[in-house]
Amino acid sequence: MQLKNINKLIHALLIATAPLLPAALFSLPVLAKKEEGTYPEKVIRVIVPNGAGGSTDKVSRLFVRELNNKLPVGLAVINIKGGGTSKGAQKAARSKPDGYTLLSTHQALLTSSALKINRLGPESLTPIAQIAHETYVIAVSPDSPIRNLDDLFKASNEGVNGKRIRVGVNPGAANHFFFLKAILHTKADVVFVPSGGGAKTLKQILGGHLDTSIFAVSEVHQLIKSKKLHALAVFDTKTHDKLSGVSTARQQGHDIVIKLNYTMYAPAGTEQSRIKVIADALGEIVKQKSFVEDLQEQSINPDYKTGAALQQTIDKDYAEMKIIANHIKQKAQENAAKKKR
Repeated sequence: MQLKNINKLIHALLIATAPLLPAALFSLPVLAKKEEGTYPEKVIRVIVPNGAGGSTDKVSRLFVRELNNKLPVGLAVINIKGGGTSKGAQKAARSKPDGYTLLSTHQALLTSSALKINRLGPESLTPIAQIAHETYVIAVSPDSPIRNLDDLFKASNEGVNGKRIRVGVNPGAANHFFFLKAILHTKADVVFVPSGGGAKTLKQILGGHLDTSIFAVSEVHQLIKSKKLHALAVFDTKTHDKLSGVSTARQQGHDIVIKLNYTMYAPAGTEQSRIKVIADALGEIVKQKSFVEDLQEQSINPDYKTGAALQQTIDKDYAEMKIIANHIKQKAQENAAKKKR
């Protein structure tokens, strides 16, 4: 029998037997309505807009593993790849804003939005927390005449031995945007070669088919340590533990910071109280020594941000990505026009 009907029955019985009962009994409360359940009460889906096994997937699963230990419910990772991460991001954005569908991603949300591949844009999601960041480094072959950032900027403008330098990127992806961010202040005239992901690009640099590219430290630190690659600079506010002897861009006189920020989002309109539950749990996780060690093993640094500080970082990054996206579109139009001549 439903709670509402039970309350009605008790009320009717009290009225019917009123003459026979002591007055004190009328102060007895009827059954209270059940309180609203506290969040979370069921499995939370975490969409990763990349394929299983990649760096974003691996890092996201580290977060999810720890959240499973912090929250009273389980979390399930759902990989939805395609469209430069836009397919998964848009799926998350269109989900019911009840806190049971989240998105784990990085600046790919911003690059795909800047290129209008993701038509919903970052405003369709509410940032919960940034958990960590991955540092980037530009590298060349050991015998390259390009030895530091000044050399790179000069080569980006003038070429090397009369030839434009060849830069391996995944067109429209984070490494394309990040390399342009590093050189956009110069009169760059480089050849971007669609070389795919990090492993394929590395193979072409080592084989002499490409001159340079930008990589996450986790992709190249062993090759740099063994002197199979030469690092030009680390794009962080401080040197990296796994790249001893490699100076930062700032130390070379160039204020350029390039980091991949791992961030968790919820659909826009999700209650702030539910966002806070996840944000607080993530805040506890990044303080755990074992979790920090797991991140650092993958050359990733804990970097926790929430609220206004996080939104400011996202807004700044998105403004930069839109400038770079316009540059990419302009170059594509120029190249198309040249082909027609």
